[in-house]
Amino acid sequence: MKKYMAILFSVLVLTACDSIVTKTQSSVAPMTQPIVQETPIAETATTSNTTTQAATTQTPSNTQTAPITQTAPATQTAPITQTAPAVQTAPITQTAPAVTSTITDETVTAYYQNVAEEKAIEADIEKLETDFRMGRIQQDAFRTQKSTLKQQENMLEAQIEPLEHIIPAYTPPQNWVDTSNMQAMIQKLQEIKMTSDQFEFSLDQAEYSYISGNITRDAYKQQVIEIEKQKDILDRQEDILENILESYGWDD
Repeated sequence: MKKYMAILFSVLVLTACDSIVTKTQSSVAPMTQPIVQETPIAETATTSNTTTQAATTQTPSNTQTAPITQTAPATQTAPITQTAPAVQTAPITQTAPAVTSTITDETVTAYYQNVAEEKAIEADIEKLETDFRMGRIQQDAFRTQKSTLKQQENMLEAQIEPLEHIIPAYTPPQNWVDTSNMQAMIQKLQEIKMTSDQFEFSLDQAEYSYISGNITRDAYKQQVIEIEKQKDILDRQEDILENILESYGWDD
């Protein structure tokens, strides 16, 4: 009897368990089905992502503006600014041949006449100043005459200055000094300087004679021309000797 009751109890337990299992399956199945049905939403998300990716990836056709901004060929203006050949005007300014013209006898004569006239004007100004100090001339006349003389002097200086270093075109005679004897050249140089000083004294004497009225203006100018010619030759000789002596190491 006990065995029968045990078997009956186990059968009841098994049927109870089966009912419990079926109930749990019925309660669980409705909850899992919605979860499985959510996969289409994920598919739409992926499709939306693909569409957005397509939209974003299809922008190169709209953003490719590089060909529009390629303006480099239009800004290449270097050939227009190449103006160097137009500035080369050196051949036009080459005036050296006109300066190296030969000195004629007429040019030399005119030069010394201008030198004498300049010396005479300097003497005239000194005479005018003496007369003004002595009261022989009024102040207005003194200023007017002195201004006129100064203008003439400036004009003569402008004509004399370009030629004073090349007139006379002096060439010393042969054997005028022994260039191999240093002592002889030094002695010759001292003689030239003494003679040049004598000519300076002669010019002062001639000027005084003109200012004091002992000689005429033309006579004074003639003396100036003769003295200046000799003095210029001495100056050239002095320069030649000094250059030779300096090449030998001589220092005055």
